[in-house]
Amino acid sequence: MKITVRQAIVAADAIASIRNKSLPVRVSYALNKSFAALSRERNAADEERIKLCKKYADKDEAGEPIVTENAFKMTEENEKACNAEFRELLETETEVDLFKFPLSYLEAVETDSRYDALTVSELDALSMLIEE
Repeated sequence: MKITVRQAIVAADAIASIRNKSLPVRVSYALNKSFAALSRERNAADEERIKLCKKYADKDEAGEPIVTENAFKMTEENEKACNAEFRELLETETEVDLFKFPLSYLEAVETDSRYDALTVSELDALSMLIEE
C-alpha cells in the first residue's frame, strides 16, 4: 500500500498502543505484521532525521555536532532548513506491505467478553488495515 512516511509514523504509533489489547487472534496477527512493516519506515525516517540534524548542527572544534540538553544546537536559519528537508521526507510516498483483515474479524470484540473493547479513535487508527 502506498502511504506517506508521515502516515507510516502515525500508524505505527497508533498500532503500538492497540496491539497489546486482547483481540481476536487474526486481528492481533494482522496488527503485529503491519506494525513490523510500519516500524521499519518509522525507524528509517528517524535515522534520516538524525542525519539531517547532524548536517545542520553547529560543530565543535573537532567537527562534531554540538548537542545541548539532548538537542542538536543549530542556528535559526539551519533549523528552518533542517525542518524543511524533514517535512519533505515526511511527505514522501513509500510502499508498505500492510496485512489487512475484513471488518468481520472485529465483530467478536463486541460480543465476546474475552476481548478488549476498542475506542472510536482506535478503530480509526485501524481503518487502513480493514478491508471493506
